[in-house]
Amino acid sequence: MRGQITKAGKKQKKPKILIINPEDHRSDFFLKIIHDADQEKRFKADNFGGKYRRAWDAQDELLSTSSVRELMHGVLENKTQMSADQTDVANSIFNRISRVRLSTRFSGYALSSTDRMQHPTASGQGLFAESKETMRRHNALDLERKDRVQTAMRTEMGKAGATIDSVANAGLREAIAFTLNEFTAPITASDVKPHALKGKTASAALLTEQLREREEAKAIFVTLGGKQEAGPVNRGRAWGQRQGKRIRDVSPPRL
Repeated sequence: MRGQITKAGKKQKKPKILIINPEDHRSDFFLKIIHDADQEKRFKADNFGGKYRRAWDAQDELLSTSSVRELMHGVLENKTQMSADQTDVANSIFNRISRVRLSTRFSGYALSSTDRMQHPTASGQGLFAESKETMRRHNALDLERKDRVQTAMRTEMGKAGATIDSVANAGLREAIAFTLNEFTAPITASDVKPHALKGKTASAALLTEQLREREEAKAIFVTLGGKQEAGPVNRGRAWGQRQGKRIRDVSPPRL
């Protein structure tokens, strides 16, 4: 990725702003890392992770924090100074990557009383389960998602004509597809709601908000070049059949 940014030392065209940035998300984290006075600490896992997660609190970063740390380190590890234009390009890409998040309380699934997962979140806030009871399953899925994202990005880098834009978008598409098909279910799905911790007690507004976040992720997926299946709007469509099939598209709308 650094090679794409600094290729031949030429001026780089700033990528288009493809994703609207909400007020809650603090952008330009890459610039803060560059200007971090403590050079020794800026890429240490705990230091980096805490700061990056606070760029938007209580969110599941679909392209994992550790992956972003590795990418930023790779871009900056060569001591050759990047130009202002090249820094601007990298910052735009990392802003795009950082924007793709879902609320932790809305992230998880429930297909039975024993097959449930809740992303770590504040006690009592998760819709699908108590996160402390499903940590092992979460960790396994999180690692699988990271592996799938890295594979997608490496595959794109091997293509003729690959750019930093196309590599980032490939990773984000994989992160979104995996999340929506394997990691985070629609709370109103007929095979999910009966088994979710708060499926029957959460307000209609809260259920709709969870669906809205997933639909926004689908819209981002399409904006980045992904495909959405055609079909009628259906809040209750079953979800479980999408798991385990390595689907690279997203389902029809639910709202």
